[in-house]
Amino acid sequence: MPESRHPMLRPVQSVSVFGLGKLGASMVGCFASAGMRTIGVDINPASVRAVNRGRAPVEEPGLQSLFTRYRRRISATRDAAAAVGTTDASFIIVPTPSRPDGSFNSRFVEQAVRTIGQALRNHRSYHLVVVTSTVLPGTMKQRILPVLERASGRLAGRDFGLCYSPEFIAIGNVIRGLLHPDFFLIGEHDSRAGSRLESIYRIQGGPRTPIVRMSMVNAELTKISVNTYVTGKIAFANQLARICDRLPGGDAFTVAQAVGLDHRIGPACLKPGPSFGGPCFPRDNRAFAAVARKRGLRAPAAEATIESNRAHTRFLQHYVEALKPAPSARLAVLGLSYRPGTGLLEESCAVELAHAWSVSGPVSVHDPLADPGEIRRRLPGCSRARTVPACIRNADIIVYATDHEAYRPIDLKHVARLAPGAILVDVWGRWASATTPDGLSYRTPGFQTANKHDTITSRGWKGPT
Repeated sequence: MPESRHPMLRPVQSVSVFGLGKLGASMVGCFASAGMRTIGVDINPASVRAVNRGRAPVEEPGLQSLFTRYRRRISATRDAAAAVGTTDASFIIVPTPSRPDGSFNSRFVEQAVRTIGQALRNHRSYHLVVVTSTVLPGTMKQRILPVLERASGRLAGRDFGLCYSPEFIAIGNVIRGLLHPDFFLIGEHDSRAGSRLESIYRIQGGPRTPIVRMSMVNAELTKISVNTYVTGKIAFANQLARICDRLPGGDAFTVAQAVGLDHRIGPACLKPGPSFGGPCFPRDNRAFAAVARKRGLRAPAAEATIESNRAHTRFLQHYVEALKPAPSARLAVLGLSYRPGTGLLEESCAVELAHAWSVSGPVSVHDPLADPGEIRRRLPGCSRARTVPACIRNADIIVYATDHEAYRPIDLKHVARLAPGAILVDVWGRWASATTPDGLSYRTPGFQTANKHDTITSRGWKGPT
């Protein structure tokens, strides 16, 4: 039922966002850009101070510009009751740590919900509560709803609204993902709550963005299903690379491009490269398998994706190790984050590769976005270079591990001068169609060098992107 058919509800004018991490802070900026007064809520006083001074509390491309442009609509507080009492809706985006069995721990969500519920005890008008944090199927109905009703002393559907609405974003591209998503997903406790949230998304995303409404449990399953399916495509493309590496004349990039032209498959995420990592993909896969196990089933596709991803990390490690010209050979790794455009190192293939090499040989690493302290913590046996030239100078093997925008100006001729005789391992296939200068050897996993000019270039394809 559209919100206009709920005459008691006035248009949403203000929202509060609980949790000012990468996604929460970005949601604050995006809601403000849509014309809503937005209050960020966090227990970290430094984050609250930063927001109230007009500064984004985290690094994310495009976020500071939103905070600067819409500063008058943005504020932050540690007072949850004040935030709930002066806004129409509250969004919760706090961590849901993974347990050893792959399931998620929802204790932080429950704490936030309990705090909001206590604030709702004295809140007379209808208030919408939206959980954005990723949770397992059944969590909203079995855990979140009872906690919220007990803490507030009120009933969902009658006194307040409750929805589950996760985001589908990539760190480093969060703003675009929030403002221009493929679709908005709404898991609603009741139609009134769903209509309320739909009205917010219509303001934020415009009239053309699809909005899919369903029950909370189906939305919970949809979230982890999307990431499980996407990682299956990534794992398949990387499996092609491993096969083509042992197939005379094999070229995984050309094969993947052709496979992606089939309309039933599509090209997105079907490109050989590093193993997938980060804060969402690996854990959502494990969670999908855990959901199946809890119900006496197996999820063989998800399990195979997990194992295939691990196998690809091992493959890349062995691939680089096999090129080692001497026991004391020096390795240089360009890019450590799990994907371009972010500095996050969580479950990064590049970090694992650098760590494995550092056990027996010297390693120099560089990443333009990663936190230096985090690099030292995760790679204590590696030397962190401040610049690309310092990283690759006199290296025996150079691994191009993360395709950061900052690396686009790299000139292979300059690389050859800095590291004469080096082997460049291009995990992303960025230079697959480029001419390799004298003094530099080129390797791309899954793409045999013999194909470098007679396969890709002759077909007019400029190489993998």
